[in-house]
Amino acid sequence: SHPSWKKLESFECGFSAADRIIGGLNAALGQFQWILRLGYTYYVAPICLPQQDQLTDLRIGELVTAAGWGKMNMSTDQRADILQYVSLPVLKPESCGFFGKGFKVEKSEICAGSQRNKDACGGDSGGPLMKVFLNIT
Repeated sequence: SHPSWKKLESFECGFSAADRIIGGLNAALGQFQWILRLGYTYYVAPICLPQQDQLTDLRIGELVTAAGWGKMNMSTDQRADILQYVSLPVLKPESCGFFGKGFKVEKSEICAGSQRNKDACGGDSGGPLMKVFLNIT
């Protein structure tokens, strides 16, 4: 184990945190190329999932943060070498119908996007959409 990695002993989110990432560039469904043990640091840690009431507390226009290693530009296939993030406003669910192929946003989903030519892009799918909630007990 790397000397600067610390093991997370308490699970603030209520779930036992996984300590492995399974995958690899050539990984296929059911076939794993490598297993990497993951140590938690200030920069690497699990993220808590929101409670249902926190999701309903999101207001239209409030900023959330998307992160990913997707395309850097819609017109090229250049992907990020460094994790990218962008702050995006929460939009009305029906607003997402105007993007792409007319997405339908379910009640359990959040619509957020496009702010001054910055947005999530191809390859960012599956990445987190994050919001810090303060004063949570």
